[in-house]
Amino acid sequence: AIVNLADPLNPHEVNFTNVPQVGMRVHSLTLAGTTLYVSAETALWILDVANPTAPISISLTTSIQALTVAVNGKYAYISEMPTAKIIVADVSDPAHSSIVGSVMVPVPTTTQPPGVSVRGYPVPYNLIQVLRISGTLLFALIYQPNASYQPIAGIPESNGLYIIDISSPTTPRQLTYFSNPGAPGTLHIPGGRGATAPYPAVYQDITIL
Repeated sequence: AIVNLADPLNPHEVNFTNVPQVGMRVHSLTLAGTTLYVSAETALWILDVANPTAPISISLTTSIQALTVAVNGKYAYISEMPTAKIIVADVSDPAHSSIVGSVMVPVPTTTQPPGVSVRGYPVPYNLIQVLRISGTLLFALIYQPNASYQPIAGIPESNGLYIIDISSPTTPRQLTYFSNPGAPGTLHIPGGRGATAPYPAVYQDITIL
């Protein structure tokens, strides 16, 4: 849905666009200039929104199971589900984007019993559910749900924050990992940066300060 927020007290829908394939589920939207990147679980969908009320589909890449996207210049960093893989795509020409690199982040060892399946995927089932960029750093929030998505004794959910160096955009390199300590707070990043991560049971989002 496309919503006009010119009057914040009176938002109203002005148009909508359907996903290009039946069964697609939109997980996240990332706007870079007049280009909109849609993580649609079974694909990465790119649209031109120069005219906000009439978006135009530019490309659909079904070889990527996209969960979330962060864009920095000519490169898009895409988390692929259900792995802990981050794909780097050159999107300088959104109509002909190409994969130019990737990094597989090591994931925490799951404590779920063998044979547990989450949404049809076998454990370990890992979601890099949030990507944020600050300068030459990529922040990746990884999440391991249990089979029910609810806290269960002996089958915990877990997550943490990976910090990845993208100074060489096509060869990202992990710098460090910060695990969920069990309480909300502020993550202090070297160089004066910080990342706050509020959560109910596990971290849900990141804000770079």
